[in-house]
Amino acid sequence: FEFARSVDGDWECQHMGEQMVAMLAGSWQNIKKKRKGGQRDDRLPELTRVAGGFKSWSEAHNGEWGAWCGIGEGAADPEPLQSSDDADVWRAELDPGTNTMVYRHIRTGRCTKVRPRGQRIIVDKLTTASASAPGAAPSDVTSGIAAGTACFTPTPVEPALFESSDDEDSEVEEQRRDQQAREASDLAEREFAQDACDLCRAVLVEPLRLARCRCALCACCMERTVRYTRQCPACGEGVDVDGKVPAQAGGTEEWLERLRMQNSSPDLEAQQDYLLQLQLARTRVTRILLEYGSISKSDGSKTSYTSFVRVVSVAGASASVKGVIEKVDFNINPGYSKPTATSKEPKSKQLGFAFEYAMARSYPCWMTIHFQGALGLPKVLLEFDVQERPKVARRIVIQLPSNEKGGFRASDTISFDAALPRNGWIRCAGIGGRQAEVEYLPEPGADETSAHYAAPGPVFAYMPSIVRETKRSATARGRSSGGAGSGSGSSSRGPSGQRHRSTSRPSRPSSRSSNDN
Repeated sequence: FEFARSVDGDWECQHMGEQMVAMLAGSWQNIKKKRKGGQRDDRLPELTRVAGGFKSWSEAHNGEWGAWCGIGEGAADPEPLQSSDDADVWRAELDPGTNTMVYRHIRTGRCTKVRPRGQRIIVDKLTTASASAPGAAPSDVTSGIAAGTACFTPTPVEPALFESSDDEDSEVEEQRRDQQAREASDLAEREFAQDACDLCRAVLVEPLRLARCRCALCACCMERTVRYTRQCPACGEGVDVDGKVPAQAGGTEEWLERLRMQNSSPDLEAQQDYLLQLQLARTRVTRILLEYGSISKSDGSKTSYTSFVRVVSVAGASASVKGVIEKVDFNINPGYSKPTATSKEPKSKQLGFAFEYAMARSYPCWMTIHFQGALGLPKVLLEFDVQERPKVARRIVIQLPSNEKGGFRASDTISFDAALPRNGWIRCAGIGGRQAEVEYLPEPGADETSAHYAAPGPVFAYMPSIVRETKRSATARGRSSGGAGSGSGSSSRGPSGQRHRSTSRPSRPSSRSSNDN
């Protein structure tokens, strides 16, 4: 409230009380839903006196409102506050809840269990046991208190600022439960009717509804992301694991059965072919899953950052290679080729190879990963910047053919841009081609996320032998389901990353094939 003191005087002293009560009354429907909403609290007048400055509320003016604006004072007129003699006057009362003596300041309403020293104390309706008998002489007040025989008339309990009945509370609770039930029913209906992937927007094939966030992903997107990243690519929520695979949310049996019974369509068949390629590739390659990131914690005037990289799992023929990683170089000054530190052994099972350094600000910490020579893999340079968050971790899948070495020289290096940490893939060719392909997976919520996953990933780049095997498998499956005349066929990706299709299957929709990565 705006006012000019030269014109309106002590406006806040005259009107603050009634304005606050008016605001409370206007918001009562929301207040009464709160715990103890509308009930009187002795601490509240102390809080309101802060407004307007200490002096404004510590000196008596003309006509200001008393504590609680006079509510609950009964029929009696409130004691005048204008007199300066009342500045240090207290009233002794008996608290009926605890049966103990309390002292209440007449002007401010402040309540304390400790007798104010050197202050004037008023005791209302004080009688002694002897005075209560007929004809007994009144006793001295002080002696009565000292003897412990004083009898006080309890101060009437004042009603709550706003009355609330049990019926009203039960009605509000019932409305809340009804609202929750309606929302749960609406969510169940939407989930049952869903037939498109929350990530790539394609038709759902062998879908997974994540238990924690309840996002629905097709099996193709799950093979590219959740199986390895353990993070929902649509919303960024963590993923619950059942055994070694992401957990399916409960209550999805009818939804899954409905999707299994859906009619065949070109989009559905294209998704099924793509899933076949992804699943076959997983059985024909070696995949090394790495996790990298940083941990930060306060260290006096600086922040201690720990950069780390570790091997999460190895699947395929290379799983027999002991150690997988030979060493990791950490370099906080990428302008110089000499590393700041080299770790030849994992520091811990949780972090793996780690390097700790304290600085007043974040800094680049490039990590060069040297693999065991038996793998024939290039060095992987993670161009990483430490993060100020307590912990940041992302994952990279390194793929190479199971029956072949990588064919790279010891001097070959593949760079992975991780200045902003993200998940990704590095697909390496076998003997005959020192080639590698890097795929960066967009962070959840990014503008390009849906477009990136709408196009099939480069699963078979530089791997023509698997492409041929995939073609034969898909063709055999087409013959077993009725041959070319039944609308079946195959779809695969060649070494150059382009899609190759047989003439017996309808083409994949252009929205799914216009942006091959």
